[in-house]
Amino acid sequence: RPTWNIPRGGVPVSAGNLAMMLRLVREHKGLTQVQLAERAGVPQTHISQFERRSFLNERSVERLAAAMGLAPIEFYKLGIQLLEKSS
Repeated sequence: RPTWNIPRGGVPVSAGNLAMMLRLVREHKGLTQVQLAERAGVPQTHISQFERRSFLNERSVERLAAAMGLAPIEFYKLGIQLLEKSS
């Protein structure tokens, strides 16, 4: 499974955690999968697949973060905070 080093001391995030972060950030922003999909210009099924741990590449993260009004770095930081709160 791919991992990316993200800002926070280079802590790697697994694909599974990244998928969970996407769902948590989306919900934090008050968006449904349909709304995020419309903003990102992708089918809702892609959002569902991404949130179920399908591979989410860096380009997709950039696109989805922008659709939520976030820079990728902001997405990662917020995602980590929400992930830690949910544990």
